[in-house]
Amino acid sequence: MSNSNCLMQSCSFCSVSTIMNHMKNLKINAICAATVITLTASTAAWSQAVNPATATFNVNITLAKSCTVVAGPDIALGTQYQGNADVTGNSAFTVTCTKLTPYTIAMTPSNLDTTGAGEMAGTSSPDLVNYNLYQAVASTPWGNSVGTNTVAATGDGSAQTHTVYATVLATEYINEPDTYSDLVTISVAY
Repeated sequence: MSNSNCLMQSCSFCSVSTIMNHMKNLKINAICAATVITLTASTAAWSQAVNPATATFNVNITLAKSCTVVAGPDIALGTQYQGNADVTGNSAFTVTCTKLTPYTIAMTPSNLDTTGAGEMAGTSSPDLVNYNLYQAVASTPWGNSVGTNTVAATGDGSAQTHTVYATVLATEYINEPDTYSDLVTISVAY
């Protein structure tokens, strides 16, 4: 049996000097391995600390100006009789525009009148009941002529509340009894 395999066999077949040589070689190999690991770790740390490689990149986004409008509840003017006074109702709606975005709000009745003067049609009557849209109670008409009877504002990123008023004069109460209504379009230009 050769001395190189003696460690694999029972120690009774190996000489003491062969065992000592193998142990010496194992000890030298362990010291060498520990030195290589230490040098490799030190070199890697030194390389990173002395001369790191770097790169950069950007994160980009383009934000476009935008607006949304949410209509409020219908303006319900109730049941009216001859001899009653003029009636006014209102509805609040919201406009949300990006920050610093100027916008203009226009109101257009279904008859497309530019001054906010609309006509409500009955469910069965051929009569029409006239009404007017206002920016405040019985003040400035709210139509769709930019710079004349529209409302201008600037967005701040949150929902901004606006209120529109509708007035029916008492002289309209002579029309045929019926339920009258009209559809108004809110337009936001920005």
